[in-house]
Amino acid sequence: MQFKSLEITGKSAPNSINLCQSMRILFLNTNIGYGGATKIMMWLAGRLAEKGDEVSFLTYRDVSVNRDVPVGVKHTHMQLES
Repeated sequence: MQFKSLEITGKSAPNSINLCQSMRILFLNTNIGYGGATKIMMWLAGRLAEKGDEVSFLTYRDVSVNRDVPVGVKHTHMQLES
């Protein structure tokens, strides 16, 4: 395996990157169930919404919601599988 070296020039980051700017974030999962992955995704979605980001959670298989959706997180269901 070969790696290229990275040269640090001391130049400042471009002005177009603003880490304080709010983001629009979409989480995609089959459902909002009891599993550990969903638990972590809901926790993260809630923290990002608290920070001021626009957070959505899209489910596409099972419409049932077995976990509380955090305040500020929009849940949308689309039936993509028959």
